[in-house]
Amino acid sequence: MLNSLDRPKSYWMRWLALFFAVAMGLSSSSNCDAQYINGIDVSNYQGNVNWTSVKNAGVPFAFCKATEGVDFIDAKFTQNMTNASAAGVYISPYHFGRINSNISNPNDAIDEANDFVDAIAP
Repeated sequence: MLNSLDRPKSYWMRWLALFFAVAMGLSSSSNCDAQYINGIDVSNYQGNVNWTSVKNAGVPFAFCKATEGVDFIDAKFTQNMTNASAAGVYISPYHFGRINSNISNPNDAIDEANDFVDAIAP
């Protein structure tokens, strides 16, 4: 008679696979399934956004491009921020970072961050 520890590796691998399959099945049937909320990302590339239509389509929030690299403010930034808020869409600005926008300047990242803060200041 074989001792239980003398069983082949494949035997233990099958039991391990079965254990994980059952464990995953039990964990995925819990009542804490993730809830996803769809939002959008806008910049000057979308042109004039009809924010009332966005709100009516069930989109509750958006991210709006404010700046990119150094010394670039998105042409539609202020318009998108103002009109989204007026339509009741939550909106937040973002900075599109450029890793090497000024490679000769060791303070490039700091300059980008400062440009972003200056652009979004009320």
